[in-house]
Amino acid sequence: MIGWDLERAEGNLIVTYPGVITVKIYYTDLSCAKYIKSYFYQKQIAMKKLILLTLITLTIHTMSNAQQNPQQPLLRHVVMFGWKDGTDTNQINKIVAAFKELPSRISLIKSFEWGTNNSPEGLNGGLTYCFLVTFTSAADRDAYLIHPAHKEFVSQLKPAPEKLTVLDYWAEK
Repeated sequence: MIGWDLERAEGNLIVTYPGVITVKIYYTDLSCAKYIKSYFYQKQIAMKKLILLTLITLTIHTMSNAQQNPQQPLLRHVVMFGWKDGTDTNQINKIVAAFKELPSRISLIKSFEWGTNNSPEGLNGGLTYCFLVTFTSAADRDAYLIHPAHKEFVSQLKPAPEKLTVLDYWAEK
């Protein structure tokens, strides 16, 4: 029997499974010792079956949850700014920094990213800064729009961008 050691010493039976259990039993005949070893071996098989059954159950549970909870679509809120030539870059940087702070102040924002135009096509129509704010629901987006931190940010848009575009859409794959 793999893993089990059976040792007889001075009328005692010592049954050992390394690192798991050691049992010392006084016995009177060898048939009793063989029965005890068989008993422990059966317990080992039962434990392996229990572990396997537990793993199968967890796998089925995880798979069924994944099937019942398909990935929810995300609502993207795109904001694009373009300033007049000659607008103070320090002022623009302050506005960008204020926009970048919003995710830490408004927990409804699922993700946030931004960047400046680098397209070689020249079709940006004067829009040079793009911000992408992601929400999990229209209700979250609507709450964001009236959130005090968002209103405070909007009030900082001075000088106001020459061009401003906002577009919201549900992301599809």
